[in-house]
Amino acid sequence: MSDHGPDHSPPPLPPPPGDRGPSRAQIIAGIAVALVFALAALIVAAVISRGSDDSASDATPAMSTTAKAAPGTTDPAPDTTARENGAIPAAPTTTAGAASDFDRALAPILAFVEKERGLKFTSRPVVIALSEADFVARFQKLTDDDYRKYRAEYDSATVVLSALGLLKPGVSYYETTKAFGDAGVLGFYDPETKELSVRGKTLTPFVKTVVAHELTHALDDQWFDLDRPEYKDAEDEISFGLSAVAEGNARRIENAYRETLSTADSAAADKEEASYGGGFQANQFTAAFLKLQLAPYSLGEAFVNDLLDLGGQAALDAAFNAPPTTSEEVLDVDKYLAKEGRTEVAPPPAEAAVVEDGVMGEIVIRYLLENVVSTAQATRAATGWAGDWYVAWSAGGASCVRMAIQMDTAADTADLKSGFDRWAATRPKANVTVNAKTVTVTSCTK
Repeated sequence: MSDHGPDHSPPPLPPPPGDRGPSRAQIIAGIAVALVFALAALIVAAVISRGSDDSASDATPAMSTTAKAAPGTTDPAPDTTARENGAIPAAPTTTAGAASDFDRALAPILAFVEKERGLKFTSRPVVIALSEADFVARFQKLTDDDYRKYRAEYDSATVVLSALGLLKPGVSYYETTKAFGDAGVLGFYDPETKELSVRGKTLTPFVKTVVAHELTHALDDQWFDLDRPEYKDAEDEISFGLSAVAEGNARRIENAYRETLSTADSAAADKEEASYGGGFQANQFTAAFLKLQLAPYSLGEAFVNDLLDLGGQAALDAAFNAPPTTSEEVLDVDKYLAKEGRTEVAPPPAEAAVVEDGVMGEIVIRYLLENVVSTAQATRAATGWAGDWYVAWSAGGASCVRMAIQMDTAADTADLKSGFDRWAATRPKANVTVNAKTVTVTSCTK
């Protein structure tokens, strides 16, 4: 299956941690990247099974960055009644080698997405179909342009992710992003240019599923505006919340479209999807990094389905206007509906100039602990999360992170400390302390 995902927090291609304003490329990588979901899941399983070849010290999960509640996110959802003039215009705006054939094949997907989503496109999305080489070149150019513009943010991300063991030793966040784009990205929707790019000039059964996913982003963007620069000053995980809603919804519709394929087309889609694995060099990534690439999709789809069960399309539309502000709310829809938010936690002291700070979030903590304890134990330890704050610094050639994590109860605190004691034992230099309900964890690369 293909997958895609937004910014700040556990996203596919996680944006620089603590960077309060997603750059254009981060929005592309977060809100609209298409990943080979099944392939990535297999790679994660393979990496984890290697044991000592990918130890906890270099298999720690990608962190969820933070975000302050953005203005305007509590506005009521727009009227979801189909607009009188909302039909897709007849004139094609798709670019492809054989535009008319491509457009004819695209029309049923557009209609399916509209019907499944319950909304009409206000204008026909621009779909740019590219060859393999041209797609990779386009994506890599966007990454390079973004790196030149936001180099300081990329460098600070390297400090944080390295200190947590999310990057391979000696590899930067920029290099990891570039490597991931070579084989892991199959399509993306850019909410700034309103263009949808796909990897493949022919609408094969598999490419159609990618297009269905990305068209869902385009439709949601037309109604709810997925480009949220106001989140730049957020101090919670609202960007991850938006990512989970957007990716979960797109994945839901992608999967629904896939179920409409004939047996032959479904088999062809599976075969083509598997073919993308040849260029994916799994040894360039930690298991945790790959696991977090899947988080907005798998967790987001479950969250979206829960919303639809509880409140129908109105509840889903409301979530686009007011996304979850923490990964805890994504994991537990009842906490989202209760607007539980996070407890303010004082920043822990840093031992040098702070290069980045923000919220780690429950999902990152859970994935960190999954490197050293069972999934059930990690889930139990992280579930008592109430709030946290981290600071990061560089000193003496080492990258360091210190996070203060407040838990709901004393029992939760004890569970978390026990898990992090085991995690710290796998890191080059780390320690764990407790004060009341706050667990403080420090980790350095040396």
